[in-house]
Amino acid sequence: MISLIFIFERLKFQIWKVYFGFNWIRMQIIWQHLRQKIQLIKVHLEKYTKLLNDPTVNNFTIVVDGIIVGSVAKFVMEGNAEITYWIDKKYWKKGITSYALKHFLAIETTRPIFARVAFDNFGSRRVLEKCGFVKIGTDRGYANARQLEIEEFIYRLDNF
Repeated sequence: MISLIFIFERLKFQIWKVYFGFNWIRMQIIWQHLRQKIQLIKVHLEKYTKLLNDPTVNNFTIVVDGIIVGSVAKFVMEGNAEITYWIDKKYWKKGITSYALKHFLAIETTRPIFARVAFDNFGSRRVLEKCGFVKIGTDRGYANARQLEIEEFIYRLDNF
């Protein structure tokens, strides 16, 4: 019995050492990850502070039933007013993006206003068309999500 207890105590101690060692390594990894995240947060805060203080930027959050599901914004690029929007994939095909963009365009009255959309993003093209945008051309642009240059369709809204 005593030897079993001794073995148990020894095993418990070894397990504790392994557990502590594992957690120490894990904590180092977590801390490294957090440092990277903190740096990213700082970069994003600097970026968004600059954007929010820019009078040419108009940025809204899309909230559904108290949950943030996306955003819509107007910014100026190369002298042209452009819009951008994003919505969580779980909320696609529910009319939320069209509804949000329509109401955003009632507040943001800059015209003409342009939008760019990936050639194969049929849902986004439909959203723009429902809100009165007309396709006026094509261009090539770098798509961050795809990490490559793609064909983009250029849309324009003159009146709403």
